[in-house]
Amino acid sequence: MIRIQFEYDFKSGTIYDLSTHAFNEQDQTDSKSVSENIQSKDLLIRDLGYINQTYIKAIDKASAYYLNRPGAPVGMYEQVKNGKFKQLDYFKIMEMMIAGNVNTIEKDVYLSKEKDIKTRLVIELLPEEEYEKRIRKIKQEAQKKGRNVSKNRIVRARLNLFITNIPQELLAPDKLRDFYRLRWQVELIFKTWKSFSKIHETRPMKIERFNTNLYAKLLLILINWKILWDTLIWYWESKGILVSLIKFYKRLVSRQKEISKTVTQAAEELKTEILKLLTLPIAMIKLEKKKGKLSLLELILQQ
Repeated sequence: MIRIQFEYDFKSGTIYDLSTHAFNEQDQTDSKSVSENIQSKDLLIRDLGYINQTYIKAIDKASAYYLNRPGAPVGMYEQVKNGKFKQLDYFKIMEMMIAGNVNTIEKDVYLSKEKDIKTRLVIELLPEEEYEKRIRKIKQEAQKKGRNVSKNRIVRARLNLFITNIPQELLAPDKLRDFYRLRWQVELIFKTWKSFSKIHETRPMKIERFNTNLYAKLLLILINWKILWDTLIWYWESKGILVSLIKFYKRLVSRQKEISKTVTQAAEELKTEILKLLTLPIAMIKLEKKKGKLSLLELILQQ
């Protein structure tokens, strides 16, 4: 089995990492290996499986920013009287937020027993209905694996935890969740790769043929990505229209044969095929927004 690591700049569409790895290689290993790509003022948003002390320190050292959800094993300590430290009690925090009808709180915490990594911790209290959905999912997954759900896991399920080194004057607690939503765009991208590029579909074959097949699909994804991203930006900058990534990718793949043929022919024919994508009926590709809520593309492009 194979892991595919994908890292890109949401504002420009530039891809920094598209690589294959052994399935048993941990995500934290990848976060360490790409640390040299970090530039000053970057904002890095990764899944909780990628978080480790080396990664956090590398971001701080580069004068960049991170916004992440910490995994369950990550310890959280706060400083109390007499310079002593104590580990956060999530049960007490949850009770306090429920009793005070408080949805969001913020604390300065330390991420290790050595107390050498200080960060902002923003805690959100989930509504009861969302909490019940999350608990049901956790219990179902635990039952499949023959495990029990710990009390601490049940309490943590009621809370959304975010850690960041972005100063509060740059990112207020109530805006933090909007920016973290950007990470889910990666899940959406993987969904398009599976649904339309069929990257996960295979059958028994020699390893050499499998590798050729996989890398051919990845190369095609790179070509599609360039067309997709430039088109999204073009529609936004020239027409003020937000294009749905899924809808457009579907249309793009439906014309894959025509585009592939023109790649080996005259540049003008390729240009003609690309222009056809810029004249699609808007209703086919337009992003359906939630009323009163910025889309992820607006969130970034308006900055």
